[in-house]
Amino acid sequence: MSARTRLRVALAALASAALAACPWAAAHADQTATTHLTGTLADGATWIADVPDRWNGTLLLFSPLPAPYASSCSPRAMRWPGRRTGNNSWNRGVDYARLLAGSAHARQVRALYRTAGLDLRADLASLTRGATIAADPAAVRTARRTSSAGQGLAVPLLDVHTIADNLVPVEQERQFGDRVRRAGDGAMLRQAYVERQGHCTFTTAETVAALHALEHRVTTGRWDDAATPAALQRSATALGLDGAACVPYRPARLTVGRDRPEHPARH
Repeated sequence: MSARTRLRVALAALASAALAACPWAAAHADQTATTHLTGTLADGATWIADVPDRWNGTLLLFSPLPAPYASSCSPRAMRWPGRRTGNNSWNRGVDYARLLAGSAHARQVRALYRTAGLDLRADLASLTRGATIAADPAAVRTARRTSSAGQGLAVPLLDVHTIADNLVPVEQERQFGDRVRRAGDGAMLRQAYVERQGHCTFTTAETVAALHALEHRVTTGRWDDAATPAALQRSATALGLDGAACVPYRPARLTVGRDRPEHPARH
């Protein structure tokens, strides 16, 4: 096996975990039984919830990306369930050398290539020559209307992200947080980070601690210090379960978000 085959440097990927408080009324529920609720969302998706008899109308949601995304992360193979609008991603016109030059990971990538004795410039040039994937404009419009996050928050949100996520670059959190703050909803958002590699590789203790922080926000109407790194670490550790690694962290800026061209249409 050649050195080139053994080494493939990945600069980015995509996914995050979010914890949110969602009011029942916003989901247009139809109460079919005392403890069994169903409803239909604006996009036609349906949901089911079994709740206590004396439920106050609040849902706590844990929401990683669905498995089909994790198994289909190429621009041509985004197999979201029920997706009929075409490809909403593209790379036509992308200059990969420019992207790398603006990346917080550029030094590490260059060092890895030097160690492996590979030609980084040649690989970047090859990637740029092969950047021919165009998006379907209708699919882009649909994605922006239904799936573009950060224009504003209607409910409190706690994001939890590993700092070395190989599916969703943690820099996405920086982009998302900036959008929320520009929309005037920064007080609704808290972002927490776990010092671990992988996508959604949270321990049970970290997940429960995040839920407790969100419960505090829902119950009191205030975040206080419940979602700070130190508070989450104390809360998770106190459970005596499987450990925790909640840390202070500030992601770098998202390179692709700054440098990507406007989407080219298919011809």
